[in-house]
Amino acid sequence: MKIAVVVITDQGEKVGRKIHQALGESKLFVPARLGKDKESDLLFEGRLRDLVKELFAEFEGIVFCMALARLPHF
Repeated sequence: MKIAVVVITDQGEKVGRKIHQALGESKLFVPARLGKDKESDLLFEGRLRDLVKELFAEFEGIVFCMALARLPHF
């Protein structure tokens, strides 16, 4: 199964990298501003919506690692 792991923040990158390693054959997408010059990273620039549109056409699964605000009713 082709899986894309997309990270948005530096904390999300830490989690996303672990998921990427555990999945084995996934592709890790990292914002260019967070790029660590690792060969396994696929750096992206621009709007996330444009990247997601491309990923939906190419991958069978997408994992997003990003910040999530705490909801007041929880």
